[in-house]
This record gives sequence, C-alpha cells and structure tokens, in this order.
Amino acid sequence: NKEKQKMPSTILYGHPVSQPSRSCQWFVDFSDQKVEIVTIDTFKAEHKKPEFIEKFPNGQFPALEDGGFYLSESMAILKYLARSDPRFTPKDSQQQARLDEYLGRHYSTLRKISTDFFRPFMLGNKDMIEPGYESIKTILEKFDARLATQPYVLGDSLTLADFLFVPEVDQLQVVGEQYLEPFKNIRSYLGRLTRDVDGYKKCFDEMTQAVGVIQAAHRRRQQQQQQQ
Repeated sequence: NKEKQKMPSTILYGHPVSQPSRSCQWFVDFSDQKVEIVTIDTFKAEHKKPEFIEKFPNGQFPALEDGGFYLSESMAILKYLARSDPRFTPKDSQQQARLDEYLGRHYSTLRKISTDFFRPFMLGNKDMIEPGYESIKTILEKFDARLATQPYVLGDSLTLADFLFVPEVDQLQVVGEQYLEPFKNIRSYLGRLTRDVDGYKKCFDEMTQAVGVIQAAHRRRQQQQQQQ
C-alpha cells in the first residue's frame, strides 16, 4: 500500500488551540497513522518564518508535509489522510454527498463558535462573550436537535464531520459549563466521545492546557502595557 509506505515521512504542523489543527490531530490519533505532530510556537510566529512560508505560502496551520508534498486547509488534510482508512470512505454517492454538504457549510456555521464566542474569551474581551454566545445559540440548537435522534453528526457512524464539529463545540465548556448546559444532547455526545473514541480526550486536554498558557501570557502583556 503506497499510502502506508509514505506515512512515516508525514508531518502535521498545528497548535492545540487551533480548532482545525485539533480536528486533524485527533483524526491522526484515532486512525493510528504514522504522522509526526509538530506544535507551532505561536509566540515565536514559527508559521511566518521563511522556511515555513516556502512550503506553505499562506503561513497558516494546520499544514501537512508528506515527503515533498505540501498541503494546507483542514478539510483537504482530513480528506487526504482519510484515504488510507477505509472506515472513512463513504460507501455510496449519497453518503459522500451528505458529507460534502456538511463540509461545505462548516465554515459558515460552526466556525462562528470560534470567531464570535471563543476568540473574545481568549483575548479577554469579556463584553463580547455574551453577544457572541447569542449569535451561535440557533446553530447549537439545530445540532442539539439532530443529536437527539442519532449518535453522530451525520447518522449512525463517526465521519469526518464529527472530527470538524467537535473541536468547535467543546470550547463552550472551557469558557464555562453554563454555556453548554442547555444542550443536553451535545453534552451526551461529547461524553460518549470522551469515553469511547480514541484520541479525543488527549486532544481536548492539550487544548485546555494551551489555553491557560496563552491567557497567562496575554494577561502579562496587558499588565506590562498598563505599567508603561
């Protein structure tokens, strides 16, 4: 299998607080692929250095290096890695179409949790947290209703949609348990993943630790600015 032979030379660059990075890292851990995980030092802006830009001109992560092949964008990376795992190859055209439909909508729906809600929390903009939460409640209500009738985002089995969905919604409990409290089916779903799905808890724990480091650095920077 040529895909399997290439995997030892594969490197995934990312950061635990990056939701798209966690999607890819979790998939790697779950599927037990031989991919080296390299954490980008955002404080040193390693993703903006010439040696990184040479491979990945957009200077963003996650980013995948597979021998001399370079790939960015989390959805493209997930699809590329999933090709070597038959569990994530849709069995018919309708299943593939349903997955493609979700992937096409992800950035205009679930990503709002990060941009409107989690980002203000990370930056210490407390006045923006509640408005951000209000802007995403309708999205969460729709997915909560969906998960009332099926165990996973697209039905009875784990798909790439789950790997993208989870790193967005699990951030709510980092900001505060009260934000996830109204959505009992999402809470149950996350509980099952924590208990039953390899790699998820590890990625979640790494994210919460990294959040603490970044927020501490942000507070120190604010204090220094106030003292000047």
